[in-house]
Amino acid sequence: MDEDEFIVIACDGIWDVIDSAGVVRYVRTRLQADPLIDLNDISKGLLDYCLGRGSKDNMTIIIVLFKNGVKLLREEGKRGGCCLG
Repeated sequence: MDEDEFIVIACDGIWDVIDSAGVVRYVRTRLQADPLIDLNDISKGLLDYCLGRGSKDNMTIIIVLFKNGVKLLREEGKRGGCCLG
């Protein structure tokens, strides 16, 4: 857990249309791209993404940022951010 950056807790409406690796990629890319981004904006974007992929189930998401995630944001902010492919 010392190296964990964040945890995503979500109901099956999310997991029905995107796997855990895709969620991690989505969240991490946005954290790196904009060190000032609000976690609510990431959550809303992910919900919109899942709706666009056809999710018809209930969707709830919680993103918890750990210390290493905050550290990642600070480091990326100094470098100007980046995006993952």
